Amino acid sequence: MISPMRLVLAAAALLIIYIDPSQPDRLVRLTYSLLIGYTVYSAVVLLLSLIAPRRLPLGVLHWLDMIWYVALIAASSGTSSIFFLFFFFPILVASFRWGFASGLRTTIVSAILFITVGSLTAPGPNFELNRFLLRAVTLLVLGYMISHWGGSEIRLKHRLQLLKDISNLSNPRFGISRTISLGLEALRSFYDGRACILIYRAPNRAIELMRVDRGKFDPPLPKAITGELANLFLSPPTSVAVNYRKHSSTVRVYELESGQTRTETLPNAAALANALGASNFVSIPVMYRGQFTGRLYVADSQSRIDEAEVEFVLQAHSACYSVAGQHRSSGSARL
Repeated sequence: MISPMRLVLAAAALLIIYIDPSQPDRLVRLTYSLLIGYTVYSAVVLLLSLIAPRRLPLGVLHWLDMIWYVALIAASSGTSSIFFLFFFFPILVASFRWGFASGLRTTIVSAILFITVGSLTAPGPNFELNRFLLRAVTLLVLGYMISHWGGSEIRLKHRLQLLKDISNLSNPRFGISRTISLGLEALRSFYDGRACILIYRAPNRAIELMRVDRGKFDPPLPKAITGELANLFLSPPTSVAVNYRKHSSTVRVYELESGQTRTETLPNAAALANALGASNFVSIPVMYRGQFTGRLYVADSQSRIDEAEVEFVLQAHSACYSVAGQHRSSGSARL
């Protein structure tokens, strides 16, 4: 979809300045040549996207677009150039393809290039300070909004894909332990955590632990843990999710029933972090058929896990346990 949009944008700009030749008002031939070149370039990219899409360097195309736009601004009216609007195209591409960070980075670079090149190449007598400032601010504000919107869109798509992957784990050939371990690995990978740990009460009332770590691909087996360690892992209140960061006894607590969030002191927070070998962790209670059965921990996550993410983790672990419940039911039926 992006390649046809690029070609339409280039062709539309060429048509607009042909119909209304008020811009460019200087270096007219150079500007027309650049715009024709950009149109041809867009057509070539579109052709390659249809013939050999894998050969396209997707990560650099929006930066190449930005170079074309800088050249067009420099050749036309500087800060008053109509080609200023083109900068929103690479911002949209970066935001909706790679997320908030990429979109924001593209926004900042676009603003710096526009301010620098536009102010240096703008005709002296025709330099309009108010338009220059307005366009710079508009680029930053709208670019930030687009980046935030694109990041949210990608995040929602990734969440749906994770729930879909967990739901597809229902395979009668897998045991319950393998199903749960695959769900844990999916959660760990989604949040880019170093480890994902599940502590739960087994049917024989023993406390068992399952842990998946980054870079380890063998499905873990449940391990029984001692009473002291089990009490530590199960010490947070059963009605709250806990978000702990860095070495502190203060944690963010999320009340599951009311949805309220508060900061409070959890005496065992530092001890939990030491037991997990983590500088940060998120812990949620594990419920099965309305009864508390244990806790889930995501340790050393590289992604920010806020209250909205806690809600999603609850949904994801519920989906995983529903799949495990299907295994348990189908296994009973076979027996």
